[in-house]
This record gives sequence, C-alpha cells and structure tokens, in this order.
Amino acid sequence: MKTEQNPWFAVRTRARAEKVASAQIRGQGIEEFLPLYQAKRRWFDRFKTVSFPLFSGYLFCRCERTALSRVTSLSSVADIVGFGGEKATVPDCQVQAIRQLGESGMQAAPFPYLREGALVRVRRGPLTGVMGRLVKVKKSYRLVISLELLSRSVAVEIPAEIVEPI
Repeated sequence: MKTEQNPWFAVRTRARAEKVASAQIRGQGIEEFLPLYQAKRRWFDRFKTVSFPLFSGYLFCRCERTALSRVTSLSSVADIVGFGGEKATVPDCQVQAIRQLGESGMQAAPFPYLREGALVRVRRGPLTGVMGRLVKVKKSYRLVISLELLSRSVAVEIPAEIVEPI
C-alpha cells in the first residue's frame, strides 16, 4: 500500500477514545496520526503532566477510500468526517504542518476556531462576559461592540486568546 499517494481523512472517535482508536487503526495496518499536547493537571496530592489529543474527538488516518470501512467498523470510531455523504479529505500540507509543530518541541495547545467577523465573548479580564465581533486590524485583533439602535460601534484592541466563539 503506497501511503504517500493516499489521502488523509479525519476520523471522529467515540468520547475520550482517541488513543484507543489510534492503536486500533494502527493494528489494522493503516497509517494514523494522533497529534497530542502536554498539559499539567492537578491531582489531589500533586501536579502531573498528561498527554491530551490536540483535536479532542479526532485523529487522522491515511488510506485508500476502500479501506475506510475497516476504520469505521472499529468500536472506538464514530465516523469519518464528510459532507453530503462523501468522505472529506484533509490536505496533506495541513497534516504535515501539525506534525511539524509536534516535532518542533514548541508548546502547542487547542485554541478555539476564530474567524474574522465571528461573534465572540470575552472569557477573562476587565471585559469578562462582553460580547462583540472579532476584527483583525493589521496585526492585532479588536473587539467591536455595536449599538444597532444608534448605528454606531466602538472597538478595543484585545488579545485573541481571551475570547471564545459564541
């Protein structure tokens, strides 16, 4: 099986079964990729560094489309991500970028998917709970709060990491 020519697929797993699914897929002889990140968690008597999936509930596999039925038959797998009944492929360059990030040794962690113009809520700081639209101006982000009645808006520069999508 020439895996370099096969596309990557995003596999949705059962709840908290990413590591089991990864092992089961590998056991089927199919190339898989489960990106992980390290985080410190407090246990009742100490702190411990634990590995978590970078994309909770998902991992990637590279195989022929005909092999996807073997993947979906696994007990830890919920489905293959797709649209309109067609299994979607993940661009190789995106998977390689995530792999390269993991191999770099740099600290990575999940981050909410934010698009410019998205409705967001501030999670912490003096504006906690405030809602508005996220707008990128040059290299910074701004929270835009609009008063529809007056057809006016105000904007404040804000770090993107303290907002969450609504």
